[in-house]
Amino acid sequence: MIRKVYRFALKINPLYLGVLLLIGILFINIIFAIIEAGAIQNGYVQPSGNKRNESLIFQGVLAVILAPIIETFLFQKLIIHSIKSYFKKNNINAIFISSVFFGLLHYDSFTRMFRAFFVGLVLGFFYTILSKKNNHPFTGTCLLHAGWNVLAVLLSIVLK
Repeated sequence: MIRKVYRFALKINPLYLGVLLLIGILFINIIFAIIEAGAIQNGYVQPSGNKRNESLIFQGVLAVILAPIIETFLFQKLIIHSIKSYFKKNNINAIFISSVFFGLLHYDSFTRMFRAFFVGLVLGFFYTILSKKNNHPFTGTCLLHAGWNVLAVLLSIVLK
């Protein structure tokens, strides 16, 4: 099944693929937000909340510009390329390991870490598809990551 999805993704326009994956990330995050809300309501976990007092502009620049560039370099370009050479170009292992590290970096609560793991899978998948097509994988993945972070910042403003 994974191979079929991969082959399908190779056939479609990268812009359409990016939009589909952004919708997929949004769907994943809605599911985890519902799970987290239920866990908080039932007392299984404590709300983490954003205890930082940075300005909205600083948070926006960090989330929409700096984080996508730095994280794409670390988790897609550096880790995926290194692991692919070790695992004889096996994209699935490379994406999975990269996503584990991506999730660990975003540890705030277990559900957020797990959510970030799935977002890491999507970003890693997109990066490898764009790499295979020789279609600006770093830039495309940064833009997808930035697009998600824009939605996340806007949602955090609306939900405050």
